[in-house]
Amino acid sequence: VIDGDEVTLQRLLREDPELIRARSMRAHHATLLNYVGANGVERQETPASIINIATILLDAGAEIDAVADLYGGTTTLGLAATSVYPELAGVQEELLTLLLQRGARLDIAVAKDYTRGHVVNACLANGRPKAAAFLAARGAHVDLSGAAGLGRLDLMASFFGDDGRPKPGVTAGELEDALRWASDYGHTAVIERLLGH
Repeated sequence: VIDGDEVTLQRLLREDPELIRARSMRAHHATLLNYVGANGVERQETPASIINIATILLDAGAEIDAVADLYGGTTTLGLAATSVYPELAGVQEELLTLLLQRGARLDIAVAKDYTRGHVVNACLANGRPKAAAFLAARGAHVDLSGAAGLGRLDLMASFFGDDGRPKPGVTAGELEDALRWASDYGHTAVIERLLGH
């Protein structure tokens, strides 16, 4: 998987179809599909053939939402969305599209205790704003901090009342992340709005 060796992967899966459900003996217990995410495992690389590799694994019956013991419990979608390696290889959006088309769930991509369990936030926390915007446009949950990190003033408005105060349910942590991510990603208008609130 990591080397992008399609021929050997197909041969090994033919010889032992149960490999598709096997898990690593390492602490992360990753499946072969989890390795596609190039995140948190012992070798983090994205070969040029990763879309073909992922397709081979999915066609062989890989569980699309198998959770690896990484970052509190993360699926391949969450791993690929927050990893720099698919982005550097220029295939992150194509890989995320494939995973979504094959049924990957946005709501379980990252652990509930990791950036409040929202994959958009996980992307922003890991320096992947393009992946965050890509997934938000495809229905991923966006909270106040996610809206701020994406520079979405239109979405931010729904988190504040007419008096300018945060609505019930908006936490101090969300406000802190909102200001930090707006700053990290250079969204000056968002910063001004948050300071005004």
